[in-house]
Amino acid sequence: MKLTLLITMTVETDDALPAHVAVEDLSDGCGAKLKITIVSAKFEGLPLLKQHRLVNDAAKDELSAVHAFNLKTFTPAKWAAAAGK
Repeated sequence: MKLTLLITMTVETDDALPAHVAVEDLSDGCGAKLKITIVSAKFEGLPLLKQHRLVNDAAKDELSAVHAFNLKTFTPAKWAAAAGK
């Protein structure tokens, strides 16, 4: 049996913190394979690679214990547009 864990957090915040974070465990329950979605105004004007580097640098200690992860980053405007589809 495969168990999927989904943790979602949405916060009212200034531009320094993400507005939305979702972490989904795609592994067999061991937490070694994650899908991470982050929405932040800090990503405004940054290319995708720089957005991902910001996340990787901020979470490098935590991510060192993870075998694989899929990272999706959005600005608030792109997140709203994607939700409207």
